[in-house]
Amino acid sequence: FWCAFTLDKYLSIAMGRLPFLRAEDTIQALPMVIDDEDITLHGVQSHKPTYGRDCLLTATVAHIEIGRILARASQEQNTLPTTTGRPHVEAAVRSSQEIREWHSKLTPVLSGIVHPESLIPCFRRQQSILTLARLHTTMFVTRPLLLRDLSSVVPETEGQQYRDHLRSCIQAARD
Repeated sequence: FWCAFTLDKYLSIAMGRLPFLRAEDTIQALPMVIDDEDITLHGVQSHKPTYGRDCLLTATVAHIEIGRILARASQEQNTLPTTTGRPHVEAAVRSSQEIREWHSKLTPVLSGIVHPESLIPCFRRQQSILTLARLHTTMFVTRPLLLRDLSSVVPETEGQQYRDHLRSCIQAARD
């Protein structure tokens, strides 16, 4: 379900339509973050310490979470009025903060702190995918600021924040 959910977000945005699946409409639990060797005939081994261990499913859950941020941003952008830019700036600020919080919770292996060449291929792919997801989401939530001249709507005191978000959109596109 969660793979279909995440794929639905990317495809709906790429095609310019609303997603079919909404997180609010499901009671499906997120996947458990456990390794295959922790699953036995008698259930999940819980006596092993999981703190500090890298798990293959950590990236899957992180990808679902960035997909949820993307879904909220998409839904919000489709409901905001197009006549004024102020709500778009506020939405970009809010979503950008969510992205930063999401990124700060990633493990060092997945966050990019560890150089990709130092990782085994599986974790290297996961890190690359999550980096691309973060950059794509950053571009998506800040692109309305590129498409409008909001300088007349944004007060001078908030102008720097507006320009910072414009720069983050351009930097995400470059990265």
